[in-house]
Amino acid sequence: MAPHKPTDAGRAIQERATDYGDRATQAADRATESGNRATTTPAAPAPTAPGAPPATTTPAPAKPRLAEVIVIDANPGGALLTDEVREKSLLKVEQDLNRLYMSTPGKEAIKRGEGVTFRVRYQTTATTPSERAKFGVLQYPVHILNGQGTNKTEPDHVVTMAKEHGISNAGRSGDIFEVVREAWEDSNVEGLGIPPWRTPQKVGFIKADNIYKRPGNRIILFRNIMLHELGHMFGQDHGDGVMKRAIVLADDSLFYTEAQQTSIRANVRGWAMRALAEEQAAERAAKAKRGP
Repeated sequence: MAPHKPTDAGRAIQERATDYGDRATQAADRATESGNRATTTPAAPAPTAPGAPPATTTPAPAKPRLAEVIVIDANPGGALLTDEVREKSLLKVEQDLNRLYMSTPGKEAIKRGEGVTFRVRYQTTATTPSERAKFGVLQYPVHILNGQGTNKTEPDHVVTMAKEHGISNAGRSGDIFEVVREAWEDSNVEGLGIPPWRTPQKVGFIKADNIYKRPGNRIILFRNIMLHELGHMFGQDHGDGVMKRAIVLADDSLFYTEAQQTSIRANVRGWAMRALAEEQAAERAAKAKRGP
């Protein structure tokens, strides 16, 4: 199968946001260096009795935080993903995302307490504007919609939803909403993933009807486009592997390159640290409110 046209609007979105991943990686590296200094393992004291294990003050690695991909398939005419695609494709996406922490570098990240466990959650209930505004730092919402035909979601509505998810033009060199509108009107585009910028909000949109038109195994088609758009939501630009501009959607061997995996882990690590900082700040505020 010959490669088709670029699958999404990531080329425009990412070209206007090329230094985001670098900033997130640098911030995460600084935080990691600080954490490493704070958690350096001291020399263990000698055993207190023959055969007894030495005492240690080494803290156990932090349990991996949960990162959620929320697939929202809520359309007036009913769900757009078939039972088979929902059950098998989304399972593959979850398994593939967790592969990021099964390589040697990924396992080392887990040991350092920097890893996450990905879970893909599917829902057919629509989200309200207030719910869209409340998605957390480690939540990745992806809407399954129709882009063409009588049951299509209009471009203006997609733009409105993006704004309700907290996407803004602040700090961007161009109009992100014009990019979204143009991409949604383009019949050759299967989806788009909008990365965080100054704030952690991100969102993805996938055109189910466009993917169903493509030849090949639908389970693989949806798996690949999901990983591609999530890659943009992880701050990745177009490149090789599943992030190619013109990916062969039916190729089940596609995945993130080693360089992309490293960048994604750094990106997720940075946001995970921000989530932890926010939780700690909330705990301190709650404690102060309760008083001594």
